[in-house]
Amino acid sequence: MTSGNVLVDDLAGRLAAAHRREWVDVQVVDPAEARAYAELHGYGPDVAHVPPGYGAALTMRAVLLVLHDQELALPFDRNVHAAQDLEWMRTMRPGETLRTVASVTEIKVRERAVFFDVVTRTDGGDGPVLRGVATQAVRHA
Repeated sequence: MTSGNVLVDDLAGRLAAAHRREWVDVQVVDPAEARAYAELHGYGPDVAHVPPGYGAALTMRAVLLVLHDQELALPFDRNVHAAQDLEWMRTMRPGETLRTVASVTEIKVRERAVFFDVVTRTDGGDGPVLRGVATQAVRHA
């Protein structure tokens, strides 16, 4: 993982050291907020389930815990959200407590950026709800 660039190698090293860490975000799906999100995005006011986009936004909070972690000290002004992959196990329910765990994997030093994945898994009261991978790219200075 050596690039010859001290700053890039330092960043890659911090990410590699975080490989065994986990970031956890716990929250409750707010029924009124989910309804407002559904209406804003064209689902209508009578939607009985939580729209997928609202659920994805909730899990992004765990990704942001990683991106703003003081020990990682990522240069946020050079970070780009490069890709997203989500796999839904089931819909979220209004009022449900969710626990999202995030971890850093797949660190790759490339010519113009350091790429890494933030893998998330979100569980509700009765098991898995959503799994995701947010690929990030930190551009070289």
